[in-house]
Amino acid sequence: MCKWDTATGIQGVIFDWAGTLVDFGAMAAVRAYMAVFDAYGVALTEEEAWDRQGLSPYGNVRRLLSTERIRREWEQIHGKSWGPEDVERLCLSLEGHLEASLKETARLKPGVLYMARKLHEAGIRIGSTSEYGNAKLRIILPVAEAQGFEPECWVTADATRGKGRPYSYMIFQNMQQLELSDVHRVIKVGDTAEDIREGRAAGVWTVGVLDGSALMGLSEERYNALSRSELSQYRSRALEAYAAAGADFTVRNVTELVDVIRRLGGA
Repeated sequence: MCKWDTATGIQGVIFDWAGTLVDFGAMAAVRAYMAVFDAYGVALTEEEAWDRQGLSPYGNVRRLLSTERIRREWEQIHGKSWGPEDVERLCLSLEGHLEASLKETARLKPGVLYMARKLHEAGIRIGSTSEYGNAKLRIILPVAEAQGFEPECWVTADATRGKGRPYSYMIFQNMQQLELSDVHRVIKVGDTAEDIREGRAAGVWTVGVLDGSALMGLSEERYNALSRSELSQYRSRALEAYAAAGADFTVRNVTELVDVIRRLGGA
């Protein structure tokens, strides 16, 4: 058992979901975009489908249709340039594909159950936040529970009048539900720069996860196929992004959170 001192150290950890607890590489939306375009005869690569600009679904569909290769292939298949009505159809189809993708990608990331057990043993409370709305997160929750993981509470932007990251409100609602009074004894763990900004806005400790993160943007298959030098390059880019966002710590996977808590709470 970990000998963490919760009387003076960390008392709560608030996790992000996709890319942190489940869905290695945060691929649910990527897979949904790939499925939507495939239904219309255009095959996307993971790299093409990945939205690195934080666009709305309509904005991302327009971005994809505007790229040279996809635009040319769309015209060859459909015999005309894409228009607003095509964007509308693709976006309407996207919702159903995303719901299916959320179920398929909700497998727990390596080390999550180990970390949850250590936190429970030490009496450290577990909360969570998500940029997915309540309806989408409710798709993921039973899949995670069936694998043995269930946080004590969860909060989405639906509960904060749409003010998700980088606003701090989802973290504060977690703290209220978990009866945690001191931000200096709480950790926010996530896999994006926005997670870090959310934590900093709340004044809690922040930890960025590297492997399987949205920042690295790699499916588990692509991750496992990397050479050591390639993996090092991906990690270095993610480290730079976390540093720029002001992360207090970075870990390769959630099991290394044990060491972070020991440093902050004493062993």
